[in-house]
Amino acid sequence: MTARIAVIDDEAPNRAYLQTLLGTAGFDVQAAAGGNEGVALVEKERPDLVLVDLMMPEVDGFMVCERIRKGPAPTSRSSFSRFSTS
Repeated sequence: MTARIAVIDDEAPNRAYLQTLLGTAGFDVQAAAGGNEGVALVEKERPDLVLVDLMMPEVDGFMVCERIRKGPAPTSRSSFSRFSTS
């Protein structure tokens, strides 16, 4: 089974780069353009890895991770990686 990765970043070039890079490496990549969208994506798709930008407007990466961990269906197998390009 192909590993599933969620990319949550408000900047389109970053999302596109990671989707291309990880998709070419054989991963199933889904992306969200912001924190609220990202939390919904993770709750629906239950990815194996979540890559989260720390510096996003409205809902930052720290809050995204907290909401996912405390969400209605907390995941026991997802790994989180937070990053910032600033």
